[in-house]
Amino acid sequence: MAVASGISSAQQMESRIDTYLANYGKPPREAVRALLDPSDDNIRALLAQQEKTLSLAGYVAARMTAFKQDSTALSEGIGPRDGPSFGRMRISLHQSARDTSTRTTLRALAELVRSVPALQAGVALAGPLDSAQLSDAVGRIDPALSVTPAPKEPVDTLRMPFLRIEDLQNGTAYDFDAHDWNVDQIREAVIAVRRNGTAANAVPAPANLPGASQ
Repeated sequence: MAVASGISSAQQMESRIDTYLANYGKPPREAVRALLDPSDDNIRALLAQQEKTLSLAGYVAARMTAFKQDSTALSEGIGPRDGPSFGRMRISLHQSARDTSTRTTLRALAELVRSVPALQAGVALAGPLDSAQLSDAVGRIDPALSVTPAPKEPVDTLRMPFLRIEDLQNGTAYDFDAHDWNVDQIREAVIAVRRNGTAANAVPAPANLPGASQ
């Protein structure tokens, strides 16, 4: 009886790293192809490859900058008046890869994350995604936000997109409708979720926010 042998994701990553290092310092195939055959198609392919590389490098650089910030530091304008610390709070916008209805919320979320590096925030894309689709999404979404496939858990796709705010310290989470949020609304919702996890009496979400579910 033949025994199927599987390759773990860790082994696949190590193989990709080995391939990358073997070609490190060499021009990409698209560049060589464009130089040997400078057709419009080959030049366009080279441009697309360069844009993808720059997009991914910019995303990594932005996340490195955020991680270097003091995880407990609060920026100007988000101090004691705002209530408890924003540390160990995570915000994730769950949506399909093609959804464009959340642009306002995405801009507000990116602006808040830049001013409060302690916040963990990103976009979770639902549906099967290959590496090319994920790279394309990274290029379209603000580099202040991480972009990952949505967790493989039962999700009611009919209520997407939704904004999930999690208090990792207290183990609570709330889901909100994801449309048309501004920076102040997201800030107020984060504070409300943190207080719900720490106070004896639950504090309702601010009245001017979309309905929430726990």
